[in-house]
Amino acid sequence: MRASFVKFIANTVFLVLLFSLLGVQQIQSQQIRLRVGDKLELKVQERQELDRQLEINNKGEVLIPVVGAIQLMGLRLLEAETLILEELKRVYPSISRINLSLYGEESKRLIYVQGEVMQPGRYEFAEEPNVWEAIREAGGATPRALLEAVRIIQGEGDEQRTYLVDLQRIINDGNFDSLSKLKAGDTVLIPERTAQVSAEGNIKIMGAVVRPGSYNLTGINRLEDIILAAGGVSDNCNLKEIQIIRKMPGGSVMKIVVNFEKYLKDGQLDGDPVIYPGDLINVPRETNLFKTIFTTPGYLFAMITVGIALTNLLIR
Repeated sequence: MRASFVKFIANTVFLVLLFSLLGVQQIQSQQIRLRVGDKLELKVQERQELDRQLEINNKGEVLIPVVGAIQLMGLRLLEAETLILEELKRVYPSISRINLSLYGEESKRLIYVQGEVMQPGRYEFAEEPNVWEAIREAGGATPRALLEAVRIIQGEGDEQRTYLVDLQRIINDGNFDSLSKLKAGDTVLIPERTAQVSAEGNIKIMGAVVRPGSYNLTGINRLEDIILAAGGVSDNCNLKEIQIIRKMPGGSVMKIVVNFEKYLKDGQLDGDPVIYPGDLINVPRETNLFKTIFTTPGYLFAMITVGIALTNLLIR
């Protein structure tokens, strides 16, 4: 146990140093700089009458009533926001904060890096980067980052899809060429490594799954992995209230209720948590009585039998 802990700390220190060294190297990307034709949305919470949509003209300027023309071309988005705030405060001293963002097609040329990185934000790249390069541009991962489960979110609405990348394995193997390129508009989400739980044994899953039982899976596993190992969920499952029972150090027990349906629809990580050895997962069954009666053969047969018996009694 002590050796494993020392190895974990050593790996963490190595990764932080590695990302730091790579962060000072010259790379082809840069945090987004504004250009002619960019469309911006200005929000002023304290003076909402100043809210408006702006467009950078051929001179590299935006025009704001009362303030006049402000040169923004070539600035980073944060720099432009600071400059507009300073100009607005000359006229409206009470304004303390504004928000400036790209909108429309212009926003789709960005790649968003969120979660456990040093500098979360939106970035523009001269060439399509892979997830490794996107994380480096955001300053590298924090010591709390769970690199075994980096999530890539692509597309919007009904066309949105998500997939996981085991970046830790790729770092260990040095096989960075295997990483696919990100597209404009993609989001890279690096989750936080949860506290280590000193539990031993298999992972048990019960309730509305095809094959309830005990499973011994290697590596880091999430709720989705365990459900798939159990053959998937049955038709009458309630995915909104999946329960995880976890034994904690000192003998206490933690109960976690997870909305797995939310994860399937929106790709939100809190609906697909990491599962540890010793965890017990209960996938509850649907409690809709009407649905249960008319979709479960046993209930339906019982109702028909009772109906026939009552009919016979009335006939007599």
